[in-house]
Amino acid sequence: MAPLFCVISLAGHALAHDTAETRMLQERVAHLEARLERLERPPSSPPSPSLGADTIVPVDAHWEEAVAWSGDVTVHGAVAGPVIAVGGDVWVGPEARVEGNLVSLGGQIHVHPDASVQGDRVGLSPSGRDVGLIESAARRLSLVLGLAALVVLGVGLADVRTRNIADTLRQGAGWYVIGGGILTAAAAVVGTVSLLSIVAAPVGVAVFSGVAIAWSLGMVGVCRWIGESIPGAPRAPRSAALTGAVVVGVLIAVPVVGPLLAVLTGMAAIGSSMMSRLGRRAALDI
Repeated sequence: MAPLFCVISLAGHALAHDTAETRMLQERVAHLEARLERLERPPSSPPSPSLGADTIVPVDAHWEEAVAWSGDVTVHGAVAGPVIAVGGDVWVGPEARVEGNLVSLGGQIHVHPDASVQGDRVGLSPSGRDVGLIESAARRLSLVLGLAALVVLGVGLADVRTRNIADTLRQGAGWYVIGGGILTAAAAVVGTVSLLSIVAAPVGVAVFSGVAIAWSLGMVGVCRWIGESIPGAPRAPRSAALTGAVVVGVLIAVPVVGPLLAVLTGMAAIGSSMMSRLGRRAALDI
């Protein structure tokens, strides 16, 4: 009787174990079928993002794109296009599938190892850790040296254009700060909207590349204008530009007011460069 009881017990235990494994397998198959069904559905248009609000892609959703303005983007489902967070982080969960690029301007990108991401990851995140006195001084020095190298190269390759930009700023720098701010905001909107579309993505890249070129030429012109405006004996173009680069680099490195001065200087550089057609047009009275 005892052997028969042991056989029945072992058979019951094996049957229960097989039933549990079968149930787990069925749940896994159902989960995979649900994910496949989600991907087979055509992507739907996402809701319009609100400024300062987070964007969350549900696990059963298949969106064309996911965008957040001054908020985070969390992806649990599928996204056929890009995932962009302006001023926030991008979070991609284990069940997510993203066919486009992951872009975070001012935040970080976090991707679960089990997630499927086919596009590239582009992040522009500020450093949040504290730095020591020596490292902070080294960063300020590298800023000045980098700006000095830029102006030396710019004056050497585009002497006439940088002179025209400096002369343009001499006519009224405040107007070009305002114009640069308007042009930069317009370029940011057009470039970001273009990057949301796979077809128009090259347009966005071209817009941001144009702004970068305008800023580079404009910064050389700004430094040249500042260097030539300092009282004293007349300076050669390269010497004046280097003097202005040192002044700008030192002012930008000043705590608290430095970032504001950097923004104003950048706006003046972009505005004067674009309005002078990258220095091809001589200064105009405004």
